Amino acid sequence: MAAGAAGVIKILLSLKNQLIPPTINYENTNPLIDLSDSPFKIQDKPEVWASDVEHPRRAAVSSFGFSGTNAHIVIEEYPAKNKPSYTSDAGVTIVLSARNQERLQQYAGDLKKHLLSVPALSLHDVAYTLQIGREAMEERFAVAVNQITDLITELTNFLTGHTGTFFTGSVKKNRTDRHDVNGQSEAELARLWVSGVLVDWEAL
Repeated sequence: MAAGAAGVIKILLSLKNQLIPPTINYENTNPLIDLSDSPFKIQDKPEVWASDVEHPRRAAVSSFGFSGTNAHIVIEEYPAKNKPSYTSDAGVTIVLSARNQERLQQYAGDLKKHLLSVPALSLHDVAYTLQIGREAMEERFAVAVNQITDLITELTNFLTGHTGTFFTGSVKKNRTDRHDVNGQSEAELARLWVSGVLVDWEAL
């Protein structure tokens, strides 16, 4: 099934680059095969892989094993959601959580290390990923910042035991307090979240 795995990787790269690669080692079509009146063609050169809302990029991969095992999968691109646009100086709420304090400290340290190693990161992309793509756990850290450098400073304060503008809190498992968060400042959102308030980040 190694060929099938290679085919999956090839398709994923094609989806990522939105490009259909040419068929390897192809030179001439067999004269006994007439493709002129068929919906098929041999890809002899790279081609931009176009798509639209009703016709997303989609491809199939087949793999045939010596034992008679056959596998066939269809891969379709995931439609990217339109994220809201931000001004460069708009503040964000950064949230981190873990099951215990030790893990939260490690998580904060890992984030700081990543921010230092990739200085061109978008602060808003970091905030969006942490808000939407992570499960909220019991031990929490949150801070309102306007710049990556501010976030690094607050993470350092947290890791070294110094005071800062960040908030921390412990929330009982499965606690889902509700609170009207519309119109709240980023700092207030941070304070509410570490206290256990359920914040619908995507709705803000």
